[in-house]
Amino acid sequence: MRTTLIALMLVIAAPVIAQEATTCAQVQCPQITSVLIVHMPHPEDCAKYCKCNGSTVTEVSCPEGLAFNADLRICDQPQNVQCSVTKPE
Repeated sequence: MRTTLIALMLVIAAPVIAQEATTCAQVQCPQITSVLIVHMPHPEDCAKYCKCNGSTVTEVSCPEGLAFNADLRICDQPQNVQCSVTKPE
């Protein structure tokens, strides 16, 4: 149920998918044998995340004004997010 809710929230947020980036290539995606997609924190930008789909990693931007919440694995209000990196200017 929680996975369905998170997936629904990601669809509602309608993030903008960017081209695959080298910074996401640094991310260690979990080794999953099913077809699940996993969202991992971006190593350099709190307003982005890395979408792991098997061996494919794609950089995704959260909608404007939101940041990636690594605990919930969704784009969220910045005050709900603990992130140690800042968005590049």
